[in-house]
Amino acid sequence: MSLNIDYPNPVLSIDGDDYNEDCTFDVSFKEEEIVVDEDNIIIPAVCDLQCNGLSDLIKQGKAVIVVLISSSASFYRRAFEFDSAELTKEIKVPKFDVRKNIDFCGYILAKEDMKSFRCDGDFNDLYFKNMSFPVRKADVLAQGQLRTIPIDDSELEKPISSIFSIQRNTHSDAEIESNFDVDEKIVVYLSERLNQLYYDIKDFNNGALHRYLNGIIAYPVLIEGIAKMCDHYRNGSEYSEKRWFKTIDHKLKALGVNLEEEHENHSYTELADKLLGGIAYDGLLSVKNTIDEETNGGEYINTGGVD
Repeated sequence: MSLNIDYPNPVLSIDGDDYNEDCTFDVSFKEEEIVVDEDNIIIPAVCDLQCNGLSDLIKQGKAVIVVLISSSASFYRRAFEFDSAELTKEIKVPKFDVRKNIDFCGYILAKEDMKSFRCDGDFNDLYFKNMSFPVRKADVLAQGQLRTIPIDDSELEKPISSIFSIQRNTHSDAEIESNFDVDEKIVVYLSERLNQLYYDIKDFNNGALHRYLNGIIAYPVLIEGIAKMCDHYRNGSEYSEKRWFKTIDHKLKALGVNLEEEHENHSYTELADKLLGGIAYDGLLSVKNTIDEETNGGEYINTGGVD
């Protein structure tokens, strides 16, 4: 990457000659070490800085190493700041906030205004001998190489429940609504009382009823999503560019189901149950196990009959 900005102060960069040849800066990563979990793309960033002057400024808290992550296709843009004592950092990017590509670039930025910025012995004397420069907070002091990380759809193969966003409904009186258009995830809107119940139960007994909650909230919505996918393959739609669509499609293909070719030959209910890992059985089993534990602990008294 070559710099296309004329900075008012010397900037250490891979293609520039503002500094001596011995001075280098970059923030990089190994692609094979990138990890994708249920929610994030985790990038192990490593800074390589060979410059006494800039290193001293960082130790003094006057400058900071920053990685700028952006994804133009989804308008995601965020800066991740290194602590002054660290040269490595795990950068966690929410995987449903980015699309197609992630742009990754390291910087060293001024952390405060400096009236006389100078790196003695590091500047290129041919240009900047005995010179100093005023810099403002957030001015660029060094810039690394721009790297682009393609987003592979296989990275979306994690638990299918991660494609749902559960939110409180603030726009209608409906008890539960689904929306497949407003986000990269499938948004499920819950009424005030249903949303409160959901979060009250969600973490009960270390999440013992989490599978049951997925069953009653996510399962029917996933059935609707599969129906929309099949309709897309029959009539076309814009859904195919959504991350939830690609996630379901990829997961189904891993199960040997190609909706594009076989969208008329499957039960949506059965496919949704498989995608959620047998949610119908697991959900009821989680309730049974919870009841059994309460019964065995003497905390549950059965006062009714058996249907």
